[in-house]
Amino acid sequence: KVADIFPEYYLLKVRNFQGTAQTTLQEWIYFLRNSEIKEEFAAKGMVEAKETLRVNNLSDTERAAYNRYMDNKSYEASILSTQEFEAQWQIEQIEEAQMRGIQQGREEGREEGREEGSQERTIAIARSCIQQGLDIETIMAITQLSREEIEAL
Repeated sequence: KVADIFPEYYLLKVRNFQGTAQTTLQEWIYFLRNSEIKEEFAAKGMVEAKETLRVNNLSDTERAAYNRYMDNKSYEASILSTQEFEAQWQIEQIEEAQMRGIQQGREEGREEGREEGSQERTIAIARSCIQQGLDIETIMAITQLSREEIEAL
């Protein structure tokens, strides 16, 4: 659109404004002419303009105190924002560590299960060899079990 490229400009003849404000444009003209915003004004941006006008009407000492107060509020908000960010980051780090721990636990559990299964298979082979009447030395060579382990079966 052409209006998006070229802005519209209005020339306001503030001196010619004599009456009461009936439109939002007239409310702004009234504000510019009188440096006053009436309670009934509802034009967009009037709340912010009223606050700015209030601050500008403060004495130098009051304005300096107000600016210090606003700086402190901004600093506090910044600290809170940083703390929230750090807390969220720590939560994410803890969750990632938990997931890694769970994964590692699963892998270790699988490995232990494999080892137990292998050990049970070796014991089953040793029992079968004993039932077949093989001597302990041969069973030790086949199963890699110690003499004590074979005798305990």
